[in-house]
Amino acid sequence: MMPRLRALLCADAPSVWRAAGFVVDSNNQIDLGTLTIKLVSGNNTAKDVKPKGFTSWVWSGISSLDLDENNGRYSIDGVATHISISEPELNSIKPKEQVQHPNGVTHVDHVFIQC
Repeated sequence: MMPRLRALLCADAPSVWRAAGFVVDSNNQIDLGTLTIKLVSGNNTAKDVKPKGFTSWVWSGISSLDLDENNGRYSIDGVATHISISEPELNSIKPKEQVQHPNGVTHVDHVFIQC
C-alpha cells in the first residue's frame, strides 16, 4: 500500500477560500480530486488569535510506526499527522463527481513544507 495524502486540515474561514474561487461545501470541505481540504476553524476575525492556514494532514498507507511520536501525537517533519482508513476501504468508496471550482483548480500536485 502506497502512502497517499488524503486531506489537509486548515484553520481558515470558508469565506477566504470562497473569495479565492473555491467551492466550499456544507461541511466546510473543498474537494480537489483525491484530496480534501477540511476547514476546521470557526469564523476567523481580526480579534481571533486562533491559528490560520494548514494545521495538520491526513494520510493513508502508513502506520504509526512510520511517524515521529511525541506524547501519543504523531507528526511528519513537524506537521501534526493523522492516519486515514486503509487503502482497500478507500477503494470501495464510490468516487464523487468532480467539483468545478470557479478558479479552475482540479487537484493538488505538490505540498511543500517550510520549516
